[in-house]
Amino acid sequence: DISPNLENIEVVGGLQDNGTLYFNSDTSEPSLTINDMITGGDGAYCFFDNNDPILITSTYYNAWYRFNIETNEFDYENNSSGVFINPSDYDSENNILYANKVRFNGTQNNRIIKIEDDFDASTIQLNTNTSVYFSSLKVSPNNSNLFLGTQSGRLYKVNNIGESNNVEEITDNNFP
Repeated sequence: DISPNLENIEVVGGLQDNGTLYFNSDTSEPSLTINDMITGGDGAYCFFDNNDPILITSTYYNAWYRFNIETNEFDYENNSSGVFINPSDYDSENNILYANKVRFNGTQNNRIIKIEDDFDASTIQLNTNTSVYFSSLKVSPNNSNLFLGTQSGRLYKVNNIGESNNVEEITDNNFP
């Protein structure tokens, strides 16, 4: 992810098998090095908060770190669910992370995880009638909708995510 901070360049990236690297043009060397690693192991999805000095990184199976960039404090949450490199998206306006909860074998079907500002996780049950995992999640930047794509090519729109969770399949006949 790239930080919305316009004063300097901040970039974070999860590198599966090679940790997560964080680059800040104010404090880092001119190029990325091993010294810029903020977590080891299997780095994955990363997000900057657009309104707060917060950076969120993931490792495998819904394990998450939340860093306060200003104070260097961090929290860790391990939900031990989903798939190895688990799809997710972050709602910066509401400080909520949404992530797939469905396992490769179909257990936890129709579920996503919601991790709120206090880093407490809860499960949201959806009525998608699919047992495959959600391979893509995207929070709408304009409203409280969440879009979910599945490994089998289905696309769903969740209206009012976190409230009514009204699910509508919007897969089109032209989809592969």
